[in-house]
Amino acid sequence: MFFYDDCNCCCNSVRRKYYVTQIVKGPTGPTGATGVTGATGATGPQGFIPTIGINGNWFINEIDTGLPSRGVQGIAGVTGATGATGQQGTTGATGATGATGEVGATGQAGATPRIGVNGNWFIEDIDTGLPSQGATGATGSTGQTGATGAQGEQGENGYTPTVGENGNWYINGFDTLLPARGEQGYTPTIGDNSNWFINAVDTGLPSRGVQGETGATGATGATGATGATGATGQNARDFTTTNMSALHSGAVTLNVAREGTPMPMNELQLNGFDTNDKNDTFLVKETGLYLMGYHIKTCKLTEMKVKISRNGNLLQNSICSSTMPLNDYNLTTIAQLNAGDKLQLQLYDLDNVDVDIHGEMSSSLWLVRLF
Repeated sequence: MFFYDDCNCCCNSVRRKYYVTQIVKGPTGPTGATGVTGATGATGPQGFIPTIGINGNWFINEIDTGLPSRGVQGIAGVTGATGATGQQGTTGATGATGATGEVGATGQAGATPRIGVNGNWFIEDIDTGLPSQGATGATGSTGQTGATGAQGEQGENGYTPTVGENGNWYINGFDTLLPARGEQGYTPTIGDNSNWFINAVDTGLPSRGVQGETGATGATGATGATGATGATGQNARDFTTTNMSALHSGAVTLNVAREGTPMPMNELQLNGFDTNDKNDTFLVKETGLYLMGYHIKTCKLTEMKVKISRNGNLLQNSICSSTMPLNDYNLTTIAQLNAGDKLQLQLYDLDNVDVDIHGEMSSSLWLVRLF
């Protein structure tokens, strides 16, 4: 390929001819061998790891990019239909036995049984209904009367109970707060420790005072003027001449009725009293104020009551009873009696129940006319 180029220079006209060679691209040659690996470049600086800030944006090098790390919460999709229940899987193999647990703490101590007032076993104040002792055996034969013991020494003078203006018993000036009158009144008794007991409660006050030391003899006072002769008094009366003591020695069983069953006696000392053929009714022969008392002991706890009956009616302040079963009944009281009164010591308030009276401790009824 060629072309012409006309050139006018130096007043000569010249046509020049140029030849152009066409370059044709040949086929790609084979890949050359891999060049030698260049040297490793220097380590670049440590980059920054993105973190999520408390506002939820991406932070880079502690700079808030303003770009949220989470997309906006999409609208909740529609709940899909409940899938079909899958088939029951096969039972897994039994697991290995676990390690033995620690020994448990020691349990609390169990409750201790005790015997209640009704004679049953109680556990934590619960009546088990089981008796603590067997039924009373048959009464043995009466033993021979023992020899009379020697006379004991004279006891020391104690405190005499008195009735205060408020109607309570007073002992040595101390108000026991227990009433002396009324059907439910309490009568002082002397306990085994020689203290006054009221309604089976130890008052802590001795019935006998401590013997004081003998005081020094005082100086003889001047003789006073002779007083005028007083009027002649009435003849004094010895209250001890009118008295009675009725005992029952040995065991006996009485059928106690609701209205009352009299207690018969078999050893009597009567001074100013008479009795009937059964020795259970005693006739007062002289009017006066009498100090009287009684004692009955049963073989087991009972819910009966004891009283003194006068002419078929209750003698005021003569009842011995309790809200709990008893086996020892005793009482002392004072009452005005009239000649011709008939007295009985009665057990009552049971529905024809047999009650065994103790044989070793005599039942008794006694009266002393004071004036």
